Amino acid sequence: NKTQFKIDVEFSSNVSNEVQVLLGQDIDTNGVLDIDEADLCFAWTTGVWQLYQIDSPDVVLLSYETSGAFKKGSYILYLNDDGEPTRFEVIADKTVVFSQELICDSSLFSSNWNIAKVVHRGSGVEETCFGVKLQAETLLILLK
Repeated sequence: NKTQFKIDVEFSSNVSNEVQVLLGQDIDTNGVLDIDEADLCFAWTTGVWQLYQIDSPDVVLLSYETSGAFKKGSYILYLNDDGEPTRFEVIADKTVVFSQELICDSSLFSSNWNIAKVVHRGSGVEETCFGVKLQAETLLILLK
């Protein structure tokens, strides 16, 4: 879908766990998204869904607290025909927790992004399942 950029994250966790999906451009082409190459982070940290830019991690663009063991979060950008974001939504546990129209905001999406890094850390959950789906144009990546 050329008019949508979407990240879906599903996992079993508890308050001590953290899941981050970092997006950016692999500038040195080593196949790894280094921290200085990352632009944006969609994360679940200590019971809170967050969205922030890597350059300004203290400036949280979105924060939404949830409970329960199974988590599902989605970061969705709707793009115009030129690939510019026009609206974005965040869905947490089947509830739209944020929806906003965008005007000339390039901080939430870059057509130069070519790599994502998924970090899942913490302890205390047995038989943890984890999955991330990144969808952009005809690219589909499913990690479990």
